[in-house]
Amino acid sequence: MRRNEFLSTAMKGSLGCCGLVVLDNAAQTAAHAAEPSDADREKEFVKNWMSDLFNSIDAELDEETKVRVMAGCGRGCFRRFQFKQDIARLSKGSVESMVQAYTKNFEVWQEGTLVHVRYGSENKQ
Repeated sequence: MRRNEFLSTAMKGSLGCCGLVVLDNAAQTAAHAAEPSDADREKEFVKNWMSDLFNSIDAELDEETKVRVMAGCGRGCFRRFQFKQDIARLSKGSVESMVQAYTKNFEVWQEGTLVHVRYGSENKQ
């Protein structure tokens, strides 16, 4: 075999091997990307657990107990977040001051006597 034939054959074989390695790495990366992350699995677990909790509360508790449980959760949420306490403090006095206080963290608009508060960036409907 002549030198140029040997080099040509060797290069073709090397390129083929490199191509397989690249394709294998791409396939492994795609397979890994399709797997849910730990955070995704935890989020799904919590979502399912909360759904089961609320279904159980609704099925097993009397109305008065449901109200007490939800009110306790609401108070805890209020105490946990300073921005909610700020909204309550700034909202005192009028509906207009309440709307103004909410606009710092939420999308807010008023329709007649109704005040709409939306978290996120969706368009008003």
